[in-house]
Amino acid sequence: MSYDLYLVDLGPGSDLVTALATLDEARPPGPDLVAKMRKIVAALDNDGYEYNDTGTQILNERLGATVDIAEPGATVNIAYWHRGEDARKAMASVIGLAGAIQQVTGWSLYDPQSDRLDPMLSELQVGASAEMDRVTRWADQNIRGTKRPWWRFWG
Repeated sequence: MSYDLYLVDLGPGSDLVTALATLDEARPPGPDLVAKMRKIVAALDNDGYEYNDTGTQILNERLGATVDIAEPGATVNIAYWHRGEDARKAMASVIGLAGAIQQVTGWSLYDPQSDRLDPMLSELQVGASAEMDRVTRWADQNIRGTKRPWWRFWG
């Protein structure tokens, strides 16, 4: 389970549904986009982000965050394992990265959890942190706490 954000190109004549559909058919990033992403990651170096060799992903293992980059757009995922203050810090970092990508590329940011297009990043951070904390607590109470005997692997 992850909190997802999408960065899409909403150029003239494009709508959100079409732009999201093109993410499935996206092509690998070109050299210009790869160079821009490398600069962003270099600026965030102290936050644990790494750019993979193929130029298609930005990763942060500590946060459980992945950014899949294509043309024209990107998918941002952060694992639901943070809670409380950790959730706030993790979301601040990931939303900061998404905001930097948005600024450099001109792509629009879409949050499907709140169904908002181009939300203010500060508002997105507060809402996303609360959602991550809520989902993680629910999972702890309803999923992770159930222990079955090793021999009982079905419902």
